[in-house]
Amino acid sequence: MEWQQLRLDVTVRRDYSAFDRQQHADLTNPALAHARQVARVFGETRGWSRWVAKDVDRALVILLSLHQPEDRIRFSELAPALLAHGLSAERTIEVLEHLDLFEDDRTPTLDSWLQRRLADLAPGIRTDVENWLRTLHDGGPRTRARSLSTVHGYLNHIDGTLQEWSQRFDHLREITRDDVLAAAENLHGNDRHHTLGALRSLFRH
Repeated sequence: MEWQQLRLDVTVRRDYSAFDRQQHADLTNPALAHARQVARVFGETRGWSRWVAKDVDRALVILLSLHQPEDRIRFSELAPALLAHGLSAERTIEVLEHLDLFEDDRTPTLDSWLQRRLADLAPGIRTDVENWLRTLHDGGPRTRARSLSTVHGYLNHIDGTLQEWSQRFDHLREITRDDVLAAAENLHGNDRHHTLGALRSLFRH
């Protein structure tokens, strides 16, 4: 079956993995010609080895030979194709991003983790907890950004408490000081300290 690049729309994804250079390459495509020129400049200014430069050029030929002006190349389309041809995506993405031809449709690690860990919380509680954790991770006007591992630690200390509260409450504003103290009542030492610290941070937010 002859390979062809499918046009981008909301339902159809393009498959570049069957690309054959002898059959499908179109070096006259304007987007490809421009991208190859940009890649040469990048290679010279950023010190790419000739092997890296060659791989990027091969990748651009695969991705842009049949490119149309309105097309954008998704990561989910790019990655399997370049893997199939033994090519790395990182430097190619640099070129495509510079040309505004790249769409990163990967789910960020934080998003997928939040979706999984907060799924069982009451909706009102989940919204507040998610906003708090995002602010911890990204930082804010009065909050310095924390690493993802630190954010994991904050939630780990109070996850059980949030699950239990979600059985009895719809929103954090319903929770009293006595509820917070009861949550830490049977904890000792560092566990108690970290749990109260995480809850204090959450309610302050």
